[in-house]
Amino acid sequence: MLGSLVGYLLGEAFAGQVSEIYIRWRPKRNGGVFAPEMRLHPTLPGLIMVPFGLAGFDICVQHKTHWLVPVSMIAITILGYKQTVSLGMANGIDCSSHERPTLRQP
Repeated sequence: MLGSLVGYLLGEAFAGQVSEIYIRWRPKRNGGVFAPEMRLHPTLPGLIMVPFGLAGFDICVQHKTHWLVPVSMIAITILGYKQTVSLGMANGIDCSSHERPTLRQP
């Protein structure tokens, strides 16, 4: 429970604040053009953290380490998962923005 809460809160902070800093910086290097695929770049650490956390949790439980170590591995797993899912959904919204309904002006 503790590891999940810590991982979720850290993942939410990283997926929101840190990725927005990257999203503002990246178009400057692309001639001022924003592409929705730029939201996928900050997901790379999450794609590494999820398997690392799962494997680390398995090893810690197998070797019966102190309770804090597997809880930390759960936090790392949830952090990576939260970051990957949040940014993936934001990418999906950005990619399909041309298909969303608009209100007609009278």
